[in-house]
Amino acid sequence: MARLLKSIGVTPNAMTPPHLRGVRQGDDRWKDLTRRGNAAFEAEKLDQAEILYQEALAEAEAFFGDFIRGQGPAGVDAAPMLIVSTGNLAELAIRSGALEQAGILVLALCWRLEGVLGDQTLARPIREACFTHSRYALVQAMEKLPRVGWAADAVQREVERFQAVALGYLGEAGAGECLH
Repeated sequence: MARLLKSIGVTPNAMTPPHLRGVRQGDDRWKDLTRRGNAAFEAEKLDQAEILYQEALAEAEAFFGDFIRGQGPAGVDAAPMLIVSTGNLAELAIRSGALEQAGILVLALCWRLEGVLGDQTLARPIREACFTHSRYALVQAMEKLPRVGWAADAVQREVERFQAVALGYLGEAGAGECLH
């Protein structure tokens, strides 16, 4: 597992993208829901955490939908919001024993980002943002899928499939232009 993490340039402790720490116009409600959900989760108020995390995910989904249509608020990159919200809800599902649901959440996140990376009709900045944040989705998969019962080789196949899509995007966009 450590080798897979290293291959995508992420350590297990690098789950929160650094730019999520600053407040940007437009995502304050999502951040508030996420903070409150995290507090409820830490206090073992799992029912309350679930409601807040589901609301945060709905907010992230709305932002992401607007984002990929090029209609989102300026300065709000919705990909990290979607990744963090999905990860929070998946972690809650694991804690609650809903292992299959957690696996589905993580896989759906990866597949959603793959779909954006592979969609040549979307604007390049949108695809580039999803590429930039895709490693955090891979961390979610590598960290959570084994915990919900996936065998190491199955996790590795999923990661390699995701990486192939990302590499296809890099080849199409030009590696140097995406990794500035």
